Amino acid sequence: MRGQGVSDRLARQWINQHGVDHIADKIRYVAGRKDVQNPVSYLAAALRDDYTPAEGAGEGAPTSDRAKRLTRLRDLVARRSPTQRDADKRLFMSRIDAPAARLDFEHHGWMSALNAKAIQDFWDDLMPGALDD
Repeated sequence: MRGQGVSDRLARQWINQHGVDHIADKIRYVAGRKDVQNPVSYLAAALRDDYTPAEGAGEGAPTSDRAKRLTRLRDLVARRSPTQRDADKRLFMSRIDAPAARLDFEHHGWMSALNAKAIQDFWDDLMPGALDD
């Protein structure tokens, strides 16, 4: 990450949030792109929006499976009644042990990147297949 210009502090944050393997994939993705003027910003966007090379889109045009899942999640939550939404949040929060993960969910709700896997698992348990394509 230093080669891309990422500060030590930001690198540690991303490693804690996304994991080393995921970051390595995104660094390779950014390195394979032409005309990237600000690698750190592009890497941040690739991590945030989970850029992946699109099939048949030529030169790795970014698509975001994560963005699609988040849109489906947002729509799913919006269809639930306020009482259901409140119960869903309380139930999910009861499953979070790590203080950092709890704080991230309190700040970002269902869009919490730190809890992305746990959120996916939660909704798969609650409503199997609801977030699938």
